[in-house]
Amino acid sequence: MTYQTSAVIAPTREQAQCELEAAVAAIPELGARAGSVILGSPDEVRAVYERILAAGVDGFTINLPANGHIPGRVTLLGETLAPLIG
Repeated sequence: MTYQTSAVIAPTREQAQCELEAAVAAIPELGARAGSVILGSPDEVRAVYERILAAGVDGFTINLPANGHIPGRVTLLGETLAPLIG
């Protein structure tokens, strides 16, 4: 089963939170989804996806609505999660 998620990843949790807040300020409609995003540093984000996989999910799709446009964020997510799905 594949699970669809949204995430905001950055080198630190504080940076991820600031990027989410900036995105919501620019696009207020994103605020409705803010409570359901997986947000944090690589270690924090990895831990959540580990729990998702442990629950029996065998794959996921991930939307980066707040900061996927920031250079390096997609790479950071890929580097963070690759060991879990390799």
